[in-house]
Amino acid sequence: MKKIFKFAAIVAAAAALFSCTEKPETKPTPDQEKPGQEQEQEKPAELNQNIKFTIELTDLTEETAKFKIKHDGVKADTWHYFATTETDVTKAIETEVAAIMAEGKSLQSSTNKNVTVRGLQPETKYSLVVFGISTKGEVYGQPATFEFTTTAAPLEGFQVNPAWTVAYIGAGVADDGKTYEHVISVTSTDNNAYLTAVVDKESYDTYGVEAIAEGEVAYWIDYVNQFNQANGTKYDLTALLYTGNVKEGWKLEAGTEYVALAIGADAAGTTGYYAVSESFAIIEEDMTDAYAAWLGDWTITGSNGITQYVTFSKGTANKTYIMTGYEGDDADGLDVTVNWLEEQGIWVIYNQNLGTYNFGQYGKGDIWFLGEGEDGSVYLSEIPTCIGGAFEDGSLGAVGYEEEYELEDGTPMTYKVVTMEYLAYLHDHGQLSYVTGTYETGYPTFPMTFTPATKASTTSTKELKGAQKMFKGLEAFKCFDFKNAVIR
Repeated sequence: MKKIFKFAAIVAAAAALFSCTEKPETKPTPDQEKPGQEQEQEKPAELNQNIKFTIELTDLTEETAKFKIKHDGVKADTWHYFATTETDVTKAIETEVAAIMAEGKSLQSSTNKNVTVRGLQPETKYSLVVFGISTKGEVYGQPATFEFTTTAAPLEGFQVNPAWTVAYIGAGVADDGKTYEHVISVTSTDNNAYLTAVVDKESYDTYGVEAIAEGEVAYWIDYVNQFNQANGTKYDLTALLYTGNVKEGWKLEAGTEYVALAIGADAAGTTGYYAVSESFAIIEEDMTDAYAAWLGDWTITGSNGITQYVTFSKGTANKTYIMTGYEGDDADGLDVTVNWLEEQGIWVIYNQNLGTYNFGQYGKGDIWFLGEGEDGSVYLSEIPTCIGGAFEDGSLGAVGYEEEYELEDGTPMTYKVVTMEYLAYLHDHGQLSYVTGTYETGYPTFPMTFTPATKASTTSTKELKGAQKMFKGLEAFKCFDFKNAVIR
């Protein structure tokens, strides 16, 4: 943080020590902007006791600092700058003046100059001091200072940062004000920036902190680049970094042992600093009858007569299912998370990003499972896709999500999901493409009925199709409250 200090405490001493009314030398010196020409400079009538300096930090590393220095005097007002760790500025100036006169150091004569201080020590607090001084060593005007701290030297390899403490604190309120079942905290006593991550203990033991840290940073740099490309922005990784303390909510699976990490990072990548929590395990609840009733194989029949076959497997007991089988073997491995709301006895599927994949000649892309609106619109955001449960007649099924909202100009709109599907957002093309060949035969439409199935169907594997859907910009949706949701 930039700070400009006023040295009120040294005014009285400065008046006696630095005051002088003797005129400076009037010998013309060459104009630096016109080499080879002797020109008469503008000369002050006397030492400018009212001269004011301003200092702006423009760049900082572990061993250098760059500044822009200006003053409101004239070019003949000579001055000097230096960096010091001395806290007594008056004493530091006296020492520097003695060195200038003893060593014959040249003085500055520009009213606006960029300067570089070299030979600094990493992670060290300095003050840049600027003051007026004549060629005879007469100090005049009000000195200006700028306090700064050099950055840390680059690390060789990875190193634990003792200033970070990472911990799993269980259920609690995160910094976004929401309550989560799983909260990770990072307590920091320095200003180093970091990312957070949670990985299963087995992966941490297998790959090690360096590979995990570099993978996390690479992923988020790629994420920022994609965001910039899609939105015309110019963010870098620093937009996602934390400094100081933080509490984050996470979705974690029961029955798994995890570790949480703080990973030091800057705009260019990892800094080499890290901290890791003690390992912790998520204890799973016993399944309720209502939750268990949805486990198994299902035949989905849309209102248009088209069918799909899916399996609901246990995710986290009484909280989530893992849905597989939708769109057949072509979507094998693209598991969909289904959220179970125990109190309401219903389940909800949200639009969800299933990860980044390499599509060969088409480049990289994110695969989404999401709902499609009546007008063919899709939204790459975690809004609801559908709500499932028991209909009023006792049959089981799901209805598409419907939401009324307004555009910025107040125009009322309705977003109504009519079906759900897998789509790939291709980074290089900025478009959405079908992942499987299911679009050729069509998708079940809402409302859909669910009936028990003895087996799932199979379909032949097909290549990524060239059919494209234009990406539609995201709309703002309100928060979703399913407390009083009813399946009709």
